[in-house]
Amino acid sequence: MQAASRLVWLLATLALALPFGTEALSPRAELGIASSYGFPGTKTVPLAVTLTSLDGAQVAGLSFDLTFDDSRLSFREASLGTAAAVAGKTATWNLVAPNRLRVIIIGVNQWAISNGPVLSVRFNILPGAATGTSTLGLSSVVASDPTSSPVTRSSTDGAFRVVRGRRLVPPPPLPPRSSTRTPPPPKSN
Repeated sequence: MQAASRLVWLLATLALALPFGTEALSPRAELGIASSYGFPGTKTVPLAVTLTSLDGAQVAGLSFDLTFDDSRLSFREASLGTAAAVAGKTATWNLVAPNRLRVIIIGVNQWAISNGPVLSVRFNILPGAATGTSTLGLSSVVASDPTSSPVTRSSTDGAFRVVRGRRLVPPPPLPPRSSTRTPPPPKSN
């Protein structure tokens, strides 16, 4: 009887030592996009899409859609982020709707992508853009490990704010100085 009590006590102690839920232990990946702001008519506003692998997640491939407010922003270009480039990946993207960019980041290798930027996206702010904040959304996120198995993932949207106000501009150039100088008086000996 005493051995059974010890066993129950041991099992209860072990159960309390385990974390509640398994979510904290399961490998997962988080994809996020930076928030930013700018003035109407600004060209080439860069934004980074970053990957963070948690609890041992190994992400070797990604795909996602990036949505934006096309009444304020126009897509200009994208380029592979440094974390994906170091892992030997390539990126392919296509504007599938006026406000939706579809992105695939893969490689012919099984190397995992480290934490950091996987894509740099550049937008132009439309000249007549209304002031205010709009969402930069990440959706349809798919992540796979080096064996092409799915990785649990989540995403964090960003925001873009169009602002009005005085833009800091350099002062106008100074007028040229007169080149006439008074010669120094002659030295007397």
